[in-house]
Amino acid sequence: MTGRAAGRRTRWWALLGAAATLTAAPAAYGVLVLGGDGSATQDPAPEGRSASPDAVVGAGVAEDLDDLLWSPADVLGSALDTCGSVAVMADPDRPLEVVVPAEDRVVVPRVDAPRGFGDEVDAARWTTAGGCVPTTSGPVVVVEAQRTTDDLGEPGPKLVAGFTDEGDQLWVREERPTVFGSYEGRGAFVLEDADRRRWTIVDARTGDTIAAGSPRRHQPTVPVTTELVGDLGGGLVRYPQSRQVGDIATAIAQVDDDRIIATDVDGIGVVRIDGLEREWGRHDLAPSVLWDEVADLSTGVAVLFDYRSGIRGVDLRTGKDRWKADVRRDDVNGLEMQVGSGVVVFRTSSGGEQVVLDSATGERLRPRGTVVADQDLLLLVAASGTRAVTVDELR
Repeated sequence: MTGRAAGRRTRWWALLGAAATLTAAPAAYGVLVLGGDGSATQDPAPEGRSASPDAVVGAGVAEDLDDLLWSPADVLGSALDTCGSVAVMADPDRPLEVVVPAEDRVVVPRVDAPRGFGDEVDAARWTTAGGCVPTTSGPVVVVEAQRTTDDLGEPGPKLVAGFTDEGDQLWVREERPTVFGSYEGRGAFVLEDADRRRWTIVDARTGDTIAAGSPRRHQPTVPVTTELVGDLGGGLVRYPQSRQVGDIATAIAQVDDDRIIATDVDGIGVVRIDGLEREWGRHDLAPSVLWDEVADLSTGVAVLFDYRSGIRGVDLRTGKDRWKADVRRDDVNGLEMQVGSGVVVFRTSSGGEQVVLDSATGERLRPRGTVVADQDLLLLVAASGTRAVTVDELR
């Protein structure tokens, strides 16, 4: 999860069936509306009204960490996504929650339909899903809202909207009912239409379309920036030109806004995004899995899942080994990892528990609860509640 909590960076979303407080907020204005050319424009606020959309806080909605009703199953399931300092919980049994632990704040974004849409997004007839995208201007929460229908063969209309972590709506765009989002990467995200086999890359901050196409030529996976995107076929593609940029990688992982980790047939190394030049490379490592984020910036370590030697911590600056974990590779799920704030978190192979390591040393930690981690986010979810913690409190 740029960290993504239940596996980051696969960005996870879940249908939200009980969003009973979404209608509690007053109508909001200043909404960005997608035009026919894929650009987003802003509706002006009526005179005397605020141009900043509201987030919902009301009965039954958590306002701070003490109010959160998270369980280990929520964290280990597919409802939680994180980016940087923000966690997004899209549990089917509660309103979508945006949690900012550093400010002890929880908000529930309200999706306001574009002008002329002809319908209002209300809790009785609409469900929501969501994810979170880190950008150079801070995290953007993306909410997918879809109207329910009685006919499963005719899904209702769908809106996709972007919000600040304070719940202010930045933009909204109408999409086909069969479109769903994938929120790995930075700066942008990918919408895929399963019915028409089409994809669209969207700027997370503005809601504008960067590029669109079909899998016949390219299949974007993980945006590195708003212009440079990893491709399912390997390597990087620059958009909107749809131009292959060298052949530097078969897989990529985010480090920060300036660097990625890339693998190819010769090994693995850190590559600067500007110029795509390697800072270092190693030919003796062969990661069997490369998540979309592998680096803990607080400790300067990249965590690699080497199929020959198990779990290793590698120095981000030099590429040299820092530690090798005393954990068998087969004991953890190699497809799901969280990293950041001094820890690396795996799910066990059985899926019901976690293996938590100190990212600086590889030491096995023994938290009394379930851990959520990202670069500026470390939470412990336990029977007593959800709270922000330090690495030392997990020993």
